[in-house]
Amino acid sequence: MSRQMDRRTALAAFPSANRCFSSPWSCNRCAKTLDWPRLAGSKGRRILPLMSRVALALLFLLAAANPCAGLVTVPVDVPTIQEAIDGACPCSTIEVESGVYRENVVVDRPVILKGVDSGGGNPIIDAGGWVSGISIISDGVTVSGFIITNSNLGSGIEVKSSCNTIYNNTITKNALNGMKFVGNLSENIVLWNTIGENGFSGIVFKDEAQKSTIAGNNIEGNGFSGLNFAGRADENLVLMNEVIDNGFVGIQFQEFAEENIVSANYVEGNAFGGIDVSGGSQGNLISDNCIMKNTFTGLSLSNGTSGNLMVANCLLFNLEHDAYDLGIENCWDDGTIGNYYSSCDCVDENRDGICDDPFPIDGGSAMDHYPLAAPGATYIPWEDLVILGDPRFGDA
Repeated sequence: MSRQMDRRTALAAFPSANRCFSSPWSCNRCAKTLDWPRLAGSKGRRILPLMSRVALALLFLLAAANPCAGLVTVPVDVPTIQEAIDGACPCSTIEVESGVYRENVVVDRPVILKGVDSGGGNPIIDAGGWVSGISIISDGVTVSGFIITNSNLGSGIEVKSSCNTIYNNTITKNALNGMKFVGNLSENIVLWNTIGENGFSGIVFKDEAQKSTIAGNNIEGNGFSGLNFAGRADENLVLMNEVIDNGFVGIQFQEFAEENIVSANYVEGNAFGGIDVSGGSQGNLISDNCIMKNTFTGLSLSNGTSGNLMVANCLLFNLEHDAYDLGIENCWDDGTIGNYYSSCDCVDENRDGICDDPFPIDGGSAMDHYPLAAPGATYIPWEDLVILGDPRFGDA
């Protein structure tokens, strides 16, 4: 039997997550396990992917769980970022002031690496045309406030660990990927970053990605995909990103993907497709996205996909197909509402907001039985998608 992610499934709790600080530097050893905030509807608990609360809790643990945690300032205390990391106790905060740092930084312990505008703008990590600007190999690292550029043989940021928080950075003009995750990883948080003009993908998860959150990022003008899950992807949240003018697909799931939620993203002008799901993927929810003016397809599902739910999406003026489905028993409505298609010749005589006739999805036999007469319907309420504490989206 195919697995369809319905509203009840989408609003159910994700499993509790072990914060998984497996490194010998574990900042979590004196603290209780953190649970993921639970997904819920507007009548119950909040659906939020969590992120500010998880990030703030993580920062608190990093600062408080280790008695030798302290503050190091670059270049006041030491001249380079790498020296600061090499000399830091686990869970220390390293503040980096304005300036250009020509380094290839390796973070091998759980520290808070924080760029600070001390008068000359955010600090720049210039990878010097060499390997990655920042390589994260320890669990439990936080990186914020940097401009990371000029990596030719790596990525702006390369991550080989779990439970990291990467936020409020600008990652641009790297020859390959803006941000690359390597290995079977979980619970990474990527939010509020600007990732653009990188030669290949903006963000790529090369191998397995689980229970990670990609939210509130601007991913624009990268040479290949905006956000690419190249390996297996389970229970990830992709929310409220702007994914614009990338050279292939905006958001792509290449291999088996299950129980991911892709909601409230703005996906425009990508050179092949807006959102593409393939590789036998099942049980994913794709809702409340604006997908427009992509060169080939807006929202597409390939052979072997099944039981995915696409609802309350606005599909506008995509060049060849607003929607395309070669899968089996994918659902383009939830039994009450479907999606809005600019290519649908809609008649709504009773003015109930639903077109009088079903809309056939290109590619196979799929059908949206309740196509929307106008954009604007929501499946997950906006207030339940708000990232708590982010001033751009409002406060809870």
